[in-house]
Amino acid sequence: MDTIWARFRNDRLNITGRPVLFLTLLILSSFAIRYALTLWFDATYTDLCKWDCGWYRRLVENGYDLEPGKPGRPDVANWAFFPLHPIIAKAIHFTTGLSTKLSLQLSGELFYALAIIALFSLFRKLDQKFDTIAFAIVILANPYIVYASGGYTEPAALFFTAAALFYNRSGNLPFAALTGGLAGVTRVPGIFVVGANASQNIANNGLKILFNPRYVFWFLISGIFLASLIIYFYLHVGDGLAFRHIQIAWNRTPDKLLEVLTGIFTFPVDSFKFWTSALTIIAGIIVPAFFIWRRMFDLAVLQGFSLLLPAMTGFLSMPRFAFWSVGTIFALYLIARVHWLKPVILIAFLPLQYFVFQAWMSGATWIF
Repeated sequence: MDTIWARFRNDRLNITGRPVLFLTLLILSSFAIRYALTLWFDATYTDLCKWDCGWYRRLVENGYDLEPGKPGRPDVANWAFFPLHPIIAKAIHFTTGLSTKLSLQLSGELFYALAIIALFSLFRKLDQKFDTIAFAIVILANPYIVYASGGYTEPAALFFTAAALFYNRSGNLPFAALTGGLAGVTRVPGIFVVGANASQNIANNGLKILFNPRYVFWFLISGIFLASLIIYFYLHVGDGLAFRHIQIAWNRTPDKLLEVLTGIFTFPVDSFKFWTSALTIIAGIIVPAFFIWRRMFDLAVLQGFSLLLPAMTGFLSMPRFAFWSVGTIFALYLIARVHWLKPVILIAFLPLQYFVFQAWMSGATWIF
């Protein structure tokens, strides 16, 4: 069985720790870019805790609401936000005495560093001719990198998703089950990580794996975390699926998904919304299809759910969900492996990174 940490230990013995040095520099460089942009906009680091970071602050400080109610929105509650990220932030707040804002941001930074390590390990397993420069480019040039410092749950979800995929492909069922289960209480799409891994295992071993007692045991274990959350919601507010039912108040329902998908025809062909919608739909079809062709069924399933579910919020929010999914990052990595496309990605994405950061700091409503 392989683990992320064991692999690092072997690398350190085999090639004098260069992967550790590379990842350390990559993590520090990524943070330096975000901090430099913060200073450029005359802001402080905690100013990055905006939008949904406020909802997570409420979770850290007050826990889940007993009933809906918010000034101007009496129908909404914080039940839609999953607990793992704020739990870690609360632990940081309790042990260090730091503000809840900074604790949420440090939780995100910690998980993002771990996510980079997990992605590095996963991509090397998926690609035998791993290209470190291509990997560095897609990490550093991610247009939506601001979410790593914004106190959001995206970094935690990215880490647990990448780790679960890595451990499953390494044959480490206990770690795959635990990290997959934790992904399921980090963000809603994380619920499908275990199913994505199951699809890959069935493709590799046939349906007989479903009758393997050891596999069934760990598959069931992976559901403990979500089951615990459901029980908590049932005891706390009387609705075990409160995290799903409250989505109605946010106008995120299956019919909303259909409305979003067909809404492209209501936009002028020369409008920003039309091309954003069109490119999102195209990517949502092509990327999973590409993974199926490569027999990467876990990435295909996960990419589909990672884009379809958030699509209920509208297309303007879709790019950030896409750029924080393992499938999109791996697809961009494969593109960046082509030598002449490396500078193209940098030229295209770095200005977009600045534009997104500017929108975040200026309060543009589409950014969250």
